[in-house]
Amino acid sequence: MFNRIVFVAVALTASALAQAESAPWPEWVMDPSSFEGRLAASDCVPYSGSLNIDRQQVAANARVALAQQISVKIKAMDKTYQSRVDDGKASKIRSSFESSSEQTVDAALNGVRLKKVEIIKNSEGRFLCGLLTLEQGSDTKLVRDLMVAKSVDVDKNTEEILLAKFRERSAKTATK
Repeated sequence: MFNRIVFVAVALTASALAQAESAPWPEWVMDPSSFEGRLAASDCVPYSGSLNIDRQQVAANARVALAQQISVKIKAMDKTYQSRVDDGKASKIRSSFESSSEQTVDAALNGVRLKKVEIIKNSEGRFLCGLLTLEQGSDTKLVRDLMVAKSVDVDKNTEEILLAKFRERSAKTATK
């Protein structure tokens, strides 16, 4: 009887461990924008046992992904701006936010830090995952900096439309 109880306890423990190891990826990894609703990027690397090295790699990869997201949003905002300044008869002289974006994106990414770091264990192995987000209010500053860099003077309504376009949630992009 005692052997049977021990066997059942061991079997249940092994089953629980197997389920924990095959747990799905956390929501913040699969959909980084779900973390506080901010513009964010996540990345995971196979865990090597060196937390510092893996963390640096995750941060660098997430930073590149965040810069790409910002660039895509700037392109969308640029198209919105171009359609707003078209008066229907002739296009006014307009400048492209896209051409000023690299320096502005670099400035926006300056000082961002990983908000979350976690070792994830699942059936695929052990991974170090990290989440990088823009600070609150950085999106507004980024849009305004782009307008200043291109000497674009817009009314409050157009500025709000451009900011809303920038904040628009893009299609979910899974990192893993």
